[in-house]
Amino acid sequence: MNRIVIIQFWSYYLSGNVFYLEELAQYLEQEKNLDVYVYNICQTQNRNKLLERYFYITKETNQIQKNDIVYTTFNGMIEIFRKQPNIIELASKIVIISNASIMEKIKDNIKEIVLHCMEHSHKFYLLIDPLYYNGSEQLKIFQNRIIHYQRGFYFKNYVETKQSNSKYLLYYTKVDTYDIQPYMYKIEQYCQKNNIEYLFGDDDTFQSYHVANIYAGLFYTRKKDYTPRLPYEFWYYNKPVVFFDRSDGILKRYTKEQLPLEQKMIHTNIPILKMDDGLV
Repeated sequence: MNRIVIIQFWSYYLSGNVFYLEELAQYLEQEKNLDVYVYNICQTQNRNKLLERYFYITKETNQIQKNDIVYTTFNGMIEIFRKQPNIIELASKIVIISNASIMEKIKDNIKEIVLHCMEHSHKFYLLIDPLYYNGSEQLKIFQNRIIHYQRGFYFKNYVETKQSNSKYLLYYTKVDTYDIQPYMYKIEQYCQKNNIEYLFGDDDTFQSYHVANIYAGLFYTRKKDYTPRLPYEFWYYNKPVVFFDRSDGILKRYTKEQLPLEQKMIHTNIPILKMDDGLV
C-alpha cells in the first residue's frame, strides 16, 4: 500500500487551512483505511498544540519517500519543493488541494516551481469542491485529472464541549481587507440590547486552537471567506452565530433569507468532509 503524506504548512498565523489538512489526514486514515502521515514542514509550530482541539492526531513523517502519494496546498508545494526538491520525482502522485490563494501562488512561482512541475504534469491532480471553483480547475497542469470532493468537517476526533467563557468572539483576520469600524456600532448596540460581552480577536492577539469550544457565540462580519470554518464549528457545539455580514463562501451554501442579519442563528446542515474512493 502506498503511503499517503499530507503536507502541513503553517503560515505566519493560524488559519483554517491547518485544520482542513489535519481533518483530511484523519479522514483518509480512519474512513478510507489508508496508511496516512502528516509532514509538518514548519519548524516553529508543534502539532501537539492540536490536542486542544482533537483527542487524536495522525502520525508524522519528516520526509517524502519513493512512491508516496502527496496531498498539499500549493503553498505547501512551494515549501516542500524548497526543502526536498526531488519530491516530484519521488512521489507517485501529487494532489494539489485548491484554496483561496492557489491562482496567486501559481502565478508568483511559475519560473521557480511551476515549469518544473509541468515536466511531470501526469503526476498532478487537483482536489476541489465544485462549489468553490476558482479557475484552478482549468489549468493545463491538471487537465482532466480533477478530483471532486465536499470540503467539509470531520468531527470524529473533536474534544467534548468545555465552554470556559461567557463572552462572544468577534474575530477579524489580516486577510480581511474591509474596514471593521462600520460594524462596531451595530455590534455595540446589539450587545447592549442583549446584555452580551464580546472579545475582539485578531491574528496577533488571538491564537486559540479551538475557539468554538471556549466562547459562547460568534459575531461574523466577513465579506470574503473562501470556505468558512468558524460558523460551522460554533454550530457543531450548538452555539449561536450572529451575522453582521455574509461572506461569499457562506452564501455558497445558504441564501440571505436563511442567514438574517443581527439575529442568533444555529444551523444543523453542516458540510461533512466527503470524498470518493477514486484516488488512493
